Amino acid sequence: MDATRTESAPAAAKKFAALQWTSRDYGYPLGLALITVVAALLRFHALGDRGLWFDEVMSVRISRHDLSHLFQTLRAREINMALYYVLLHFWLKMGSSEAFLRSMSVVSSVATIPFTFAIGSRLFGRTVGLIAAWFLAVNAFHVRYAQEARAYALFALLATISTYLLVRNIQEPQAGSWACYGALLALTVYAHLLGVLIILAHCAAIACLPPRQIPWKNLARSGIWLAGMILPLAVIVPMIHADPLDWLPKLDAALVHDFLVLIAGNRGILLFVLEAIGIALFLLFTVRAFLRGGRSKENWGSLLVLFWLFVPIVLALTISAFRPFFVPRFLLPCLPAFLLAASAGLTKIRPRSVAWTLGGAISILCLAGIVPCYHLGGVLDDWRTISSHVLGEALPEDRISFYPEYASAAFEYYRARKTPVPEWPATMARHPGPAKDSSAPVAKSRDEPTPTTRLWVIFYSPAGLTPEARTNLTANLNSWQSKGWPLREPWEFADVAVLLFVASSPDAVAASELPAFTFPAAESPDSAGTAAH
Repeated sequence: MDATRTESAPAAAKKFAALQWTSRDYGYPLGLALITVVAALLRFHALGDRGLWFDEVMSVRISRHDLSHLFQTLRAREINMALYYVLLHFWLKMGSSEAFLRSMSVVSSVATIPFTFAIGSRLFGRTVGLIAAWFLAVNAFHVRYAQEARAYALFALLATISTYLLVRNIQEPQAGSWACYGALLALTVYAHLLGVLIILAHCAAIACLPPRQIPWKNLARSGIWLAGMILPLAVIVPMIHADPLDWLPKLDAALVHDFLVLIAGNRGILLFVLEAIGIALFLLFTVRAFLRGGRSKENWGSLLVLFWLFVPIVLALTISAFRPFFVPRFLLPCLPAFLLAASAGLTKIRPRSVAWTLGGAISILCLAGIVPCYHLGGVLDDWRTISSHVLGEALPEDRISFYPEYASAAFEYYRARKTPVPEWPATMARHPGPAKDSSAPVAKSRDEPTPTTRLWVIFYSPAGLTPEARTNLTANLNSWQSKGWPLREPWEFADVAVLLFVASSPDAVAASELPAFTFPAAESPDSAGTAAH
């Protein structure tokens, strides 16, 4: 056979990839650009319509200090999400409105879409990449955390970029940047400590390569960068004595159900079933290819996606059997893998009209699922609305107390943003609850020059106003009622109850002598818990 007319399989594959990426077909780049624009519009829409919720306020309070103070806080108790806090520190120098604060997460969220397309294109073809990019653009789970001033969108972006680098490096070992890959994995862990689960998923996928095709030397280079960069974490984390996950709910069927609904696109179990059909087909074809071809580069890409999807979820569920660990938003980095698997499976369906119908139904349900993301008032505590309500109704002699006391941080954040800063209601520090943000002490008690007959109480339950919290709150209300302080104005918002007590007579117990509200310890996470939350 003429050697000049034959090519080895790897050379042919490389040539095909080159042809694919240098094609003059502008349809795919144009489609990706349109999808990215749609994604940006969906994520920027109504970005500042609601105020910051408690954890977002904590993000700002931690990040706005000078770098020296910020690093001290990170080292002391807020090491999780450290990369996000540092980036937000510089972002705050350009603006401080709710919309601008959240826009950093929007940028991270939108940037994830082209990398998802790139992974799908390299592994399964540009059609799969484009479908996955579209599904990600209209996925409510992704949109919701694009609109939070927290680290989850950044976490998902870095996990996706590092996965893309792994794919590129395996496909093009000589041109791959293995040091950059190791550095990106380290940054993923700095964005959220559970980035370790992404590293484990990558390790499991690499182990499925044929032994002779595993680039051990290059992986060692990546490992050196990874180990060197996360060494400070390995030193600092054991020194933090507080449990950063003590606030997590126990695992139950309802929590798993909620996660499945969220990752599918927040439109009920029907949407999950439709996407699960694609994933099931993808899994079926992957298993069949593996049984026929064994461990090979051709099968490896499918296995990578499956490990990326299932390893973090399975590990989180397994750990939760011993202690609470499973939180849906911690698993946001698995979403691109979920949609890549669903998209690759849809392309296997014949006739194609059925695949188009199924894809269209998924798209419509996903778009419908985004709408609730813009109306989270009943889900998240809006401290702008809470503070405006109290400050607008308060009288000069009013006082205010917070239970637990660290809740004052969010209220005082919005008080300080008003011009001029309202002087009433003056804060009465009564409950010695743990401070959420060690870098900024809670508001100090103010002198009470005259007796007050009106006392506001902000009762905050991070786990929500659960039946246990309501039982506890009722007991507190009855206690104050017996002291001559009936409740005049109750008002609820998500995790917060705003209460106004008015002394019923001059003989009522003085405000300073009222018993402090009791508050369940299990619902008072310490400052380390804020970082994980």
